[in-house]
Amino acid sequence: MEGQAMVIEVHNVAKRYSKKCKQGVLQDISLQIERQTCLALLGESGTGKSTLGRIMVGLEPINKGDILFNGEKLLAGRHKHFAGKIQMAFQDPLSAFNPRITIGESLAEPLFVEKAGNSERTERINGLCNDVQLDLELLHRFPNQLSGGQLQRAAIARALMSRPSFVVLDEVVSSLDVIHQHHILELLNTLKKTYGLSYLFITHDFLAANYVADRIAVLHDGAIIDHAEKKANGKWKFVHPQAVRLQEAAL
Repeated sequence: MEGQAMVIEVHNVAKRYSKKCKQGVLQDISLQIERQTCLALLGESGTGKSTLGRIMVGLEPINKGDILFNGEKLLAGRHKHFAGKIQMAFQDPLSAFNPRITIGESLAEPLFVEKAGNSERTERINGLCNDVQLDLELLHRFPNQLSGGQLQRAAIARALMSRPSFVVLDEVVSSLDVIHQHHILELLNTLKKTYGLSYLFITHDFLAANYVADRIAVLHDGAIIDHAEKKANGKWKFVHPQAVRLQEAAL
């Protein structure tokens, strides 16, 4: 990665919820994500993957370490300075939407913050819905009236509405059936190229990581134990036994 432009860098980050805990949720985490690439964070449930994702978008503080976005430190309380440029999509898309307003109204909220006019709001919402393959008729429905796949497309559109350059995708396909998983993964690859995005793709599923990732970092018990870059033949070479086990379990 030497000489490559980094969109986000994590240096020696530690997270502990209680001083009584001898071992933190995250221990001395360091990683880098190049522009317009996807780093998959692979690990079993409870390893700290989602916590790291929330930290990187400013939803949780850290006890130690630094996070840099485009070379600037993301200090406590300063994530608002980068509002819109760093976004997150979650495992449960229904929880990301206000149940009392329509999908279209939810998608428009980030544009009101930007003080976009009516015509610009309509153009950007319609354009993104087309890009995520979400039927425009669904904009008039409420969240509970959409299927899981439709909701996830809407959630991705909402995350992209503010034109971010970095998006954390937290288990965004894990609640979908295999067919819809494949469609969403294909969509993420297309959107990365179309919008020049960088992703942190959080998952427990090696096959999902394999489909979208340029690199994979393996998290276990709050520490990164292995990492690999996809080779020209499409294969990965892990060394740590736990990383190898996660890979072999999916094959």
